[in-house]
Amino acid sequence: GPDMFTTAFQGMEAIFDDSTTSGYSSAADLYIKMFMEDLCKPYEDDERCEATGKQDVDGTQSSPFGFGGSAMSKPLLGCNCMAELSKIGGPCGNFACSVGRFVYYQSAAGLKKLSKSKSYEQFFSVVMKDFYKPLMDIMCKCHKKNLIGAIRKCVQNNDGWVVDYMFGSIESYQRAISEINFKSIERLLNTVVGAQCVEDPRRDNKQCYKSISSDMVTMAKWLDNTFDDDFKGSECKTFKRLGKPLRQLFMTFFSQNWETEKPSEYKRNSKLVASRIERMMDTFYCKKRCASTIVKSLNGCCNYVMMDYLIEKEVHKDIIAISKDFFEAATSGGMQFYGMKENMIKGLMVKANSRKCKNTKIASIYQKEKDQCSMEE
Repeated sequence: GPDMFTTAFQGMEAIFDDSTTSGYSSAADLYIKMFMEDLCKPYEDDERCEATGKQDVDGTQSSPFGFGGSAMSKPLLGCNCMAELSKIGGPCGNFACSVGRFVYYQSAAGLKKLSKSKSYEQFFSVVMKDFYKPLMDIMCKCHKKNLIGAIRKCVQNNDGWVVDYMFGSIESYQRAISEINFKSIERLLNTVVGAQCVEDPRRDNKQCYKSISSDMVTMAKWLDNTFDDDFKGSECKTFKRLGKPLRQLFMTFFSQNWETEKPSEYKRNSKLVASRIERMMDTFYCKKRCASTIVKSLNGCCNYVMMDYLIEKEVHKDIIAISKDFFEAATSGGMQFYGMKENMIKGLMVKANSRKCKNTKIASIYQKEKDQCSMEE
């Protein structure tokens, strides 16, 4: 409720200053501007990338904060990173600069509005309009130009000032990231971004991320309604009906023995959790009278085509690969990952996209919506 937002953003006003160009305090404005200018310096013109980079006497990189020097002796993100981005060419090759300019010129206004949020609806309205949509405008324009591949190489081969500053050396950074499955992460991000960039079948040339924004704000409003004891509207415009199945899902998950080394027990546990998730989806979509509300309130067409895209690109395989690496890294390789199998995750995705309710009248509402989407595609 309102108290939660007041507590979360308490004291945040101190970082803002309307007299500066960025809208941040004068000290923050100075450093953010310096970082932006560094990100916007053309890689081809950056003399720091012609040599190995100047270093202080003790071997550490200069700090822009005054306790190691007054300027960065190598690019913020490094020469390797800027070289990869510049290969894309055109506006997309200036991705780092676009992000830097957004942070300097626009982010303070968005954060200030966030700090004044009194509800989930207000909060998500700002997040979607001021942060998510500007980022997706760039991502969707550059997605097919392999921007995410360039970002992956940028992170994996980073030799920038920020790496030296945070990890002490490039070598320490490389050791820290050596076990990360970058290829799977790249495929996953490519698929997730690509899904949001597909076109809405009902709106010519309008990509689905724009519909996601309005859907998220709608569901945030439903979340407000859920916690509002005085709300007198339809239960379908709340998440109250999910209370029981959500509790059952958590109880089932936390009551299982996940430390077992028996694959058969892992499989049984995973099936139990999957069945609870299916029940929760049924409760959300198939409750009497709520299907019409969902169809009228949310953009079903985009939800269908996005999920079809994720299934077609086999996103479940990368989810499993990343989960496996994370699990084994978290246990220092001491436990084998048997977790939820690929076909179970794919099955849940197909189930969510089919919306097949046992009640035929309710099921027909969703089928009619899907048919309309197919006709207009």
